[in-house]
Amino acid sequence: MLEGPAYFDLNELRRRVATTLTARDSGVFGFSVAFTDGMFLSELARWFDLDILPGADVRATLMLDPLYATANWRTKMLAGYGDILQQRDLVCPVLVTEDTTAEASQQFWRAAQDHYSGGRRTLVLIFSASKPALFPEGLVELPVPEFEIDDINLWALRLASYCSTDGRTAARRITERIREAAWTDGRLAVRLVYEAMSDVIKAIDNDPDEFLMSLENGSE
Repeated sequence: MLEGPAYFDLNELRRRVATTLTARDSGVFGFSVAFTDGMFLSELARWFDLDILPGADVRATLMLDPLYATANWRTKMLAGYGDILQQRDLVCPVLVTEDTTAEASQQFWRAAQDHYSGGRRTLVLIFSASKPALFPEGLVELPVPEFEIDDINLWALRLASYCSTDGRTAARRITERIREAAWTDGRLAVRLVYEAMSDVIKAIDNDPDEFLMSLENGSE
């Protein structure tokens, strides 16, 4: 099985999640990360389902914004998850916009705890915002993702072992390809890294030999 973006790096983040979730068997868990990229949130939520809460229902990102979805409206929506949580765990990213007050996000978080704290299943809410001041109190803070070339190279080495007998050469070329696609403003852009990684995995799944040839030729 190829190691997709949901498993990439983020080791410290995953350690904090695992430590928190193993503290008790069920209930409501809230995490915060001061990073709002949608692809990052999707991959993080998917990792819960793939690894730490197998079979969890991963919901689309829920937005808290007074213009489009008030905390009251979202609280009612949250209450509707009760039937799902009777059957399986649920993971839901929550994007808190800058127009949302800290009081509103606190109201939403408190409502989630009131509804589901005594349940048999696990509800995970991953709050995302551009500023920590927008988060409710009582969440477990997660580190902001930041990727380095060494992270890419380590991932590429593991990936290359699936498709090449010359793993180090293939890994070096995969790393170069991802760096070219994702390096911007003096750093690796998280979303571009995820997209480039997904493209590499799809190419290997489709035709490993053709992909390796494209690396050697420096073309798609």
